[in-house]
Amino acid sequence: MVIALLVPYHGTDALVYGTWSERIADLGTLRTPDAGNALLHRPLFYGGQGLLWGIFGIHEWIGRLWSWLFLAVFLASLARLASGRRRDLLSAGLATVLVLAVPDVAVQAAAGQTDVPVAALVTLAAAIVWTIRPGPARTIALVAVVAAASLTKPSAVPAIAGLAAATLIGRQATLSVRLRWDLGPIVAGVALALVYHIIQSRYLGQSLYDFLAGATEDPAAVQAVNTSVADTYAEARRTIVVAARWLGPYVALLGLFAGLYALARVAGAAHRLSATVALIVSVPLAWLAPYIAQDGPRTVRVGPLEAGQPGATLAFLLLLVALWLSRGVPSDQAPSRTFLARMLVWSAPMILAWIQLNPSETRYLSAAWAPLVLLMTSVLAGIVRSVAARGWAWPMAIGAIPVVLLALNLRNVDSLGTRPDGTHSLGRALADLRPGDLLHPERMRAIADPQLAGLRADALRAVGDNGRLLADDGRMTFFFRDRLTVRTPTGCADAVGYAGVALLGNLATPPLDLTGCRAPTITVVRAVPGSYTVYAVR
Repeated sequence: MVIALLVPYHGTDALVYGTWSERIADLGTLRTPDAGNALLHRPLFYGGQGLLWGIFGIHEWIGRLWSWLFLAVFLASLARLASGRRRDLLSAGLATVLVLAVPDVAVQAAAGQTDVPVAALVTLAAAIVWTIRPGPARTIALVAVVAAASLTKPSAVPAIAGLAAATLIGRQATLSVRLRWDLGPIVAGVALALVYHIIQSRYLGQSLYDFLAGATEDPAAVQAVNTSVADTYAEARRTIVVAARWLGPYVALLGLFAGLYALARVAGAAHRLSATVALIVSVPLAWLAPYIAQDGPRTVRVGPLEAGQPGATLAFLLLLVALWLSRGVPSDQAPSRTFLARMLVWSAPMILAWIQLNPSETRYLSAAWAPLVLLMTSVLAGIVRSVAARGWAWPMAIGAIPVVLLALNLRNVDSLGTRPDGTHSLGRALADLRPGDLLHPERMRAIADPQLAGLRADALRAVGDNGRLLADDGRMTFFFRDRLTVRTPTGCADAVGYAGVALLGNLATPPLDLTGCRAPTITVVRAVPGSYTVYAVR
């Protein structure tokens, strides 16, 4: 919350999509002149932010707190799901700490993007289904939450489908009750959201599928995008999906173990056999999967042996000790097959959709965070309880492991200290912080992302209060709005009509050098090697 209050937006999507919230605040409608399907099919977060800005003024800290609110809902819902109706505080605590050890959660916590909001609302829907007794108020709440999740991001659809399928798992005698009180409201919530999507797709003259998929109407652009995306996603399936570190390096071993264990138990194997097989397979797989997924020359220093990730090595060793003890968990303290089957079914559609549709970033798996973390929690909670008979020190030691994993993950908080090469470090940001910076938003933005802050400040120097800017960085839209054209220039003539040009210097293709231009005359305002160059056009 402190970071949300003090540090302005610096994530790419938060700034690009946040421009829509600015226009909503100005115009009072979702259908702003530049609102295409990529905006209109995710109205809940950005529309809500625009509404708040329209009432209280366009202040980034308000949007950041709006974002943080969804993190609070996510953690509360996850804890409630883990504790169940039995108020299992051990499982609630372990689940909360484990999810905070996931790098994507730390990065996206208050980032102003839709990954945490969609995870929050899908998890809240599951908490309503499995922890609140049926009744009229519960039905209304479930319909509303499912509809809200469906209006947050299209990735909610497979996650809700998985949740709907998971509600069918259970005793045959209560199936009719679950169909009426669980499945019925979920379907009604999705249908309610579809009404909105259908109205907006017709407004844009698109099919519902194209609207939700964010398809463009330009055939040439479609072909170019499809070719580029196909290549990118094929590469991502090899380097990201196969690496099996979907929830980051710190819980990789625990995630592999929990998934394999759950599959074995649901297939009918006993607890001890399932734990033994899962341990034997997951330990070498934690190294083998990232080894196979490598891009370029292979090295054995990957996974738990990665040279640049000592935290991953420590996490692997700590979890290895804990998982060895899992074989001794009494059967009555092991998670039930019904619970394991529900978590697998809930997560499966989202995982498959992520792999097929957009595996380029692990954060796109956010709608499946809850079931995956709950699988890991059930394994770890069983171990903690089983070692309690050995004395108080054992459960304290095992229970402290997730806290250590969380501590290792603090470096990823809000992606503070981001550099042009994509690395970020909380420690680096804190080293740059001075007490006098705390109440100066632009200084805090510079600490969070020096490239972004420098590019913005130098572009303002080049164009002044009224000049137009040509840039190849979409983040500048948030700051310059109608004065910005996002395009990569190909020659001096492209700069005609602009007061400044801002080019990133850390992209795969080197930026165009405009220093020799004389018609118009172009001079360098600032050049930061490997980061950006800003030109003034006269």
